[in-house]
Amino acid sequence: IAPLCGAAGISYGKDVRKGPWVTVNVVFADGQDDVPAESIPSVGWFVLNLKGGWIIRSDSYEHELHVGVENLFDRTYRDYMSTYRGNVYNELGRSLVLGYSVAI
Repeated sequence: IAPLCGAAGISYGKDVRKGPWVTVNVVFADGQDDVPAESIPSVGWFVLNLKGGWIIRSDSYEHELHVGVENLFDRTYRDYMSTYRGNVYNELGRSLVLGYSVAI
């Protein structure tokens, strides 16, 4: 059975669909020590993500530019499912995300 995991966050300004917005969220998982013989137990973890952007609306288009940092505190962690037959694969460290989108 997979451990308890989830995400929770808060956003400000994105529901208005114009101007600036910011989102902060946390992703987490509990540890797992009841594992099959070929798997390695995992410890619980959480990461904090921060994203902000700006939405500009014109007559028929909506432009959005956003920038974010995932795993803000650069925590070393691994998902329970990332271990298999003795191999351990850590998740990404701190990551910068930059994006642009346009909608009609």
